[in-house]
Amino acid sequence: MPGAQKPPRTPATLEAILASVTEGVLAVDPRGEVLLANGPALRILGVPAGTFGEGKPLREICPVAPLEGLVSGILRDGKAAELPDPVPVGDRFVQASGAPFRAGGGASGAVVVLTDVTRVKRLETVRKDFVANVSHEIRTPLAAIRGYVETLQDGALGDAANAERFLKIIEKHVGQLTNLVDDLLQLSRLEATEAPPTRERVVLRAVIEPSVGTFAEAARKKGVSLERLPGGEGIAVQGDAHLIERAVNNLLDNAIKYTPGGGRVTVETRREGGEARLLVSDTGIGIPAEDQPRVFERFYRVDKSRSREMGGTGLGLAIVKHIAQVHGGRVGLTSTPGVGSVFSVWLPALGSGIATVSGR
Repeated sequence: MPGAQKPPRTPATLEAILASVTEGVLAVDPRGEVLLANGPALRILGVPAGTFGEGKPLREICPVAPLEGLVSGILRDGKAAELPDPVPVGDRFVQASGAPFRAGGGASGAVVVLTDVTRVKRLETVRKDFVANVSHEIRTPLAAIRGYVETLQDGALGDAANAERFLKIIEKHVGQLTNLVDDLLQLSRLEATEAPPTRERVVLRAVIEPSVGTFAEAARKKGVSLERLPGGEGIAVQGDAHLIERAVNNLLDNAIKYTPGGGRVTVETRREGGEARLLVSDTGIGIPAEDQPRVFERFYRVDKSRSREMGGTGLGLAIVKHIAQVHGGRVGLTSTPGVGSVFSVWLPALGSGIATVSGR
């Protein structure tokens, strides 16, 4: 601004400027000894506070060969350069670029900018895994459909009994593909929003009862007892009734599939402080401890072959997690192999009182 006094260019001013930069900044002299490193650089490189000192060789601060090679090349050639790919530094991935500098006509040094790209790298890994998983899930039913179609074309159409059996198998795999596409679309919509599409007062009991009715016949055929436990009347949340019902349906479907005949599946609601807790419990096969942290991941299956045989898409629990998240809630699991599992969904609760779900 006109007339404004210029701040003095002091070491403290330079330090304050560098501390406010989100990227890491390193400066080294011609011998490769560190002249300066701002706070973000030390955090990115994992250097403990209080252990950094000017004049230390770069290799002592960060013994990462690609980074040392980048600095050596800049000092040798006197040209700007960057690493072609991010490099692992501890548990982080770091992108680095640098350029030579000359101060006061003296010998050249190098200044390097470090960017923590760990989150981007992990998202890229998730994306690659997702594409690979989707491709695999689609390829399996498509291969089966193609095989049976070719068999029918080669003359099996004339065998009425086998033709009917083959068509039923094709229909089953088409159903799996349809379910997979539906779940992918649902997951995509959930990931693209930060809030439920509609907001209304939803009494959880009014959502649970239709879900229990929907799965009553499947449970009866398998010999599994399905019931809604008493209590929790009037517990309500703000959100989308259809999404919450979808979450309950996914949990009940999962519980019935993995509970042997003679077992029991229950669903209940509780109020815990300012949260409404929905619990779906079963006396099924349970989930090993090492698998429990990953069961809400997309396409993660504890028993892959059995899950596909039952028609699962591997997305049901991931959808439950995202439905909870768009409502400002969370999910959880406790399970003991051979004893059973309890899946929980916590949602922010509304005030007490009996209410109805609009639109029902």
